[in-house]
Amino acid sequence: MTTANEGAGLGEAWPESGDVTEARAVLTTPWFRIETVPWRGGAWYRLAAPDGVLILALTEDRRIAMVRQWRPARERMSLELPAGAMDPGETPEQAARRELLEETGLGGGTWHALGTGGLAIDRETARLHLFLAQGVAPTGHPPEGGVEVRLLTPSAFRAAVTGPEFEQLAALSALTMARWRGLADLL
Repeated sequence: MTTANEGAGLGEAWPESGDVTEARAVLTTPWFRIETVPWRGGAWYRLAAPDGVLILALTEDRRIAMVRQWRPARERMSLELPAGAMDPGETPEQAARRELLEETGLGGGTWHALGTGGLAIDRETARLHLFLAQGVAPTGHPPEGGVEVRLLTPSAFRAAVTGPEFEQLAALSALTMARWRGLADLL
C-alpha cells in the first residue's frame, strides 16, 4: 500500500508542504514569474503569480454581475464573473471588493468567503479566493475602460455560462460552493 507521502510508487518520498525552498526565477514579467525548483534529481517548472479573487455578485433583484472583456492570452472576448489579482498588502476580501468596484461599479452588500483553491495546482502557485456578494448595488463609480458589464437573470446567466464566450470554469466552483453552503441556489 502506498502512503500519502510516497511518490507514486517510485520509492521516493514526496516533500512535505513547504519543503521546496530553492526556487530560481527563469523568467520574470510584471504579472508572473516562471520558476524552477529541484524535483527528483531534475527541475520542475512552475508559474508563480499573486493570489487572485473571483466574485459571484448578486444584485438585490438577484441578477448576476458578469463582465465581457478582451483577453489577450485567448485573443478573443470573454464573458466571466468579476475577478482579478490581489495587490500587495490586501486581504482577499479587500481585493474582491476592489475588483468588483473597478470592473462593474458595484459595491456594498453582504459578503461571504466561499473557499480558496488553485486553478492549475500542478503548475501554478497562485490561489484563487472565491466570494459571494449578495445585495450589491451601483455606487456611481464607472467600470474600468474596455469592460462591458452585464447584469443577468439566473436563466440568462445559465445560457451565458453554456455559451461560446464563457471559459472561466472557476466560476462554476463559486456557484457550487454558494449552493453547498446554503447561501445561493441560482441554477
